[in-house]
Amino acid sequence: MRKMNVIWIQTDEQRVDSLGCYGSKWAKTPNIDRLAKEGTVFENAYCQAPVCVPSRSSQVWVDYPQAIGCLHNRALSFSPPDGHKSLPEALKDSGYCTASFGKRHIMGHEVWQHDDVFVIEEKHIGFYGLPEGFDEAEHRVIKRPGGAPIILAGRYPDVKDNPATHVTDRALEFIRSMDRSHPFFIRVNHLFPHTPVLPPDPWGDTYQAQELPIRRFDKAQREGRPEYDRKKALQDRMDKLSESQVVQMWRDYMGLCSYVDHEVGRLLAGLKNLDVLDDTLIVYSTDHGKSLGEWGVGEKDTFDDCVWRVPFICWRPGLVPQGERRNGICEQVDLARTLFGCLGLQNSVPDLWVGRDLFTEGEGGVAFGAIRPEWAYADETEPHFRAAVRHASYRMDVTLPFSLNMSDKDLLDGGLYDLGSDPEEKTNLFKEERMQHIVEDLLSRLNRWLQEHPLDSRLHDKSLLGSLY
Repeated sequence: MRKMNVIWIQTDEQRVDSLGCYGSKWAKTPNIDRLAKEGTVFENAYCQAPVCVPSRSSQVWVDYPQAIGCLHNRALSFSPPDGHKSLPEALKDSGYCTASFGKRHIMGHEVWQHDDVFVIEEKHIGFYGLPEGFDEAEHRVIKRPGGAPIILAGRYPDVKDNPATHVTDRALEFIRSMDRSHPFFIRVNHLFPHTPVLPPDPWGDTYQAQELPIRRFDKAQREGRPEYDRKKALQDRMDKLSESQVVQMWRDYMGLCSYVDHEVGRLLAGLKNLDVLDDTLIVYSTDHGKSLGEWGVGEKDTFDDCVWRVPFICWRPGLVPQGERRNGICEQVDLARTLFGCLGLQNSVPDLWVGRDLFTEGEGGVAFGAIRPEWAYADETEPHFRAAVRHASYRMDVTLPFSLNMSDKDLLDGGLYDLGSDPEEKTNLFKEERMQHIVEDLLSRLNRWLQEHPLDSRLHDKSLLGSLY
């Protein structure tokens, strides 16, 4: 029997509310919605780190960020501890041809047999501005008012050549030219809708303001946040955007998500034309979501639901359940074991892999995460990081020392949110006396998780502060 191919479509900074299949009645994403209708949707999937390199590395190396020593983007040149085997390496050992197209952002050595990296600055746009010859006012460019001046909204200069079209074209060209006697595992990795948010025409006009549930800046919500979150808001200063800029930011971001959906449609059509679609399992996911200025922050680095929660869809009629929606909490680190289960490779799972096969073991019911942004701990004498835990009822994130000393919880900077009564996570309950039994329970869960998946010992080397993590 011929082995099943795998296409892993991975986007960047995509909120679940940008997709119709996740309940957005206004979202225009017919191709991704088709995958969801004909496949399985994991409603409550969470990444292991709401920032690019740790999230992607956690999925590919199949372990938690702190355990592989990857807590922020600076760890890109770091390598996981000895003995770890990546997802593509394990599939290569099982006879797969592995290839990645688009953004890489994975720590460690090369893990793909074929790696086609698209460097955005070499084309028509950069993260901080359009190149010489393109007028930013003409292209309606809006930049973040604080921190690095990344592009929050605008129009792409050239619809014929951009990261999304390039990635789709290169992946299809590779399949067309490859030796089909071997199955393939291909990651089609879109930079979009990550900044610079520049939808090509006509996608910037996909939505009108009245169609979108725009959440405008909420000062009271910001002031009730933990110190960690307030630092992030002070850095981003998204509250300084005008009303019209906020509207354009939401329109352009959601329009760019619809453009990515268009590229997914092109990919599916191409796979069908190459006569490989029926033999291919497709996974659709992202590395993390994105804030859009709701309480003064932008992009990532927080554990808000719009950032931490991610799309996760599996499609292959006859192989995965059709039209099924799983409501239990699961983690992106579950991807590898779930894939190996679908492919009949359960006996080939590497020893150090964590996670679950979601189709045979079910969802775990709890999610954990960890990050260490350099802006948050610039003045510390002892290393700290931000850890998070979420189950069906509550979400908590808290700053912890690398020593994991939680003995005096009154000194901890934390956020606690009742997801039943406060699904938009507007009210921080961490310091409220009536909630201390919940805080203690969640701290205990975090402590057990960190004992079972301890920080890579190399992270305790203080000479690495400000460089690798």
